[in-house]
Amino acid sequence: MPDDRNYRRVARMFGGMLIGFPIAWLLARTGAIYEVATWAPDEIASTILAGLLLMIALITGGFATSKRGYRALTDEGLGEPVERETLAMLRGQALVTALCAVLLLIPPIAVRSGYAGTGALVLIAVLLLAMTWLNFRLSRASDELTRAVNAEASAWTLGIGFVLLFGWSALEKMALAPAVNSWMLLTVSTVLAFLVWTIVSVRRGLVGSTGR
Repeated sequence: MPDDRNYRRVARMFGGMLIGFPIAWLLARTGAIYEVATWAPDEIASTILAGLLLMIALITGGFATSKRGYRALTDEGLGEPVERETLAMLRGQALVTALCAVLLLIPPIAVRSGYAGTGALVLIAVLLLAMTWLNFRLSRASDELTRAVNAEASAWTLGIGFVLLFGWSALEKMALAPAVNSWMLLTVSTVLAFLVWTIVSVRRGLVGSTGR
């Protein structure tokens, strides 16, 4: 099979369809999508974000199960060696993304289903600890480029986030903008973090290479 960029694009699209279609079918079949539509705007936003992150995690983790899948995901040529550690790192990042998605899903679902209590808090605490530990392990095992990308993305996220938060808070204080609850702020912050990390990663060549 020819290893060109068109093949890689088709592979990514097909991988997304394999993940997205069953999820959409399940949501429609169970009626969950209609139930979510009755939730508060901040809950809907975080649930949509969680669904997107979960799809990204599943697609990334699926491609990271083999060297061919990794090349299809990253545009690496067939002649380029793929280390086992690289695949393990990508699977770890997919797991972190999946944990983030689950953490965004638990609070609104727990509240709507009547299970918001000690059990939900314990589950959230365990998942947060697991995600923090895994992030720490991935950070220590990452190469210099990945660390530079993470540092730059963190700096940009902090700076942009502060400007946006201050600006909206000032407008709200002067009654020029509606109040926004903490859950919506968390959702927006998560979107900002992933968006900035993606832009910095592409710009520095960590992902999205067009090499053959």
